[in-house]
Amino acid sequence: MQQTQLLTVRDLGVRLGGLHLVEGVDLDLARGRTHGLVGESGSGKSVTAMAIMRLFDPRLFQVRARRIAFDGRELTDLDNRQMRRIRGAEISMIFQEPMTALNPVLTVGEQIIETLLVHQRLGRAAARRKALEMLEWVRIPAAARRLDEYPHLLSGGMRQRVMIAIAIACRPKLLIADEPTTALDVTIQAQILDLLHELQTEMGMGILLITHDLGVVAGYADEVSVMYAGRIVETGGTAQIYRTPRHPYTEGLIRSHPPVDRDVDELATIPGGVPQPHLRPPGCRFGPRCAHHRAACDLADPPLIGHGGGQRAACIRHADYGAPPAPEAAHG
Repeated sequence: MQQTQLLTVRDLGVRLGGLHLVEGVDLDLARGRTHGLVGESGSGKSVTAMAIMRLFDPRLFQVRARRIAFDGRELTDLDNRQMRRIRGAEISMIFQEPMTALNPVLTVGEQIIETLLVHQRLGRAAARRKALEMLEWVRIPAAARRLDEYPHLLSGGMRQRVMIAIAIACRPKLLIADEPTTALDVTIQAQILDLLHELQTEMGMGILLITHDLGVVAGYADEVSVMYAGRIVETGGTAQIYRTPRHPYTEGLIRSHPPVDRDVDELATIPGGVPQPHLRPPGCRFGPRCAHHRAACDLADPPLIGHGGGQRAACIRHADYGAPPAPEAAHG
């Protein structure tokens, strides 16, 4: 598969009033690849995605970036009308909660048809046939009957498949999947992630996979960026980061993930929680939770430092620790 650059983000920042929600975010995603954006709730992952999609109200949020390039176009140069043409057609997003993202008063079919009518020159009959095709493509059983059902009649897994059907209806080049398996049981999670990977293979689209689950990243992402308190603290190839994490937050996330090859009595945890934007500490933002913390960590928030092979980490003590070798990514 040809790996040309699809998405390039440089120095992305989002402010709400005087609060910096995210700062200095850089991301790269090649066509046909999956880039995992990982971190606990409150790290800034969804804010980053919303900013890329230009979904924030400019009257409330200030979004600034040196560059947001998608498929050779600079998104920051587009007006709202031009951006609306891209959203849903060339860039689609799967939101965390399908029950709130789906319209409860419209049938499943009408919600897919609406997307097709907006972005493709189809008559209603043709759009309905395409909507049925999409439900079949995402393997919803009895798709013809489900087409005329309302979201509340479907299971969580089927609602998520409907969200995917809406997102891929126009065959986007980029799919942003924001916690696509939230609140689903393990078996359904695997089915949804396998489906996304199969659709990616068929369509050649890039996927920005937002998750707090390191297991999801290990199994499906080619590259990963670890986000903490509004900044990227480590980035690189997934297998490389799993083998030799260079930031203590990444190490903590790996150690807190249950191993698949053995039973454990108690999982390791990271003490404390992600600080709110107005309570971020001076210096390294992870400092108060870090077992390797020292006085120098409070002097400045360290930049990303290269470690070869594309891996970079924002830590002054990157050589002092490292998790034991982890299983290599299953897909990559």
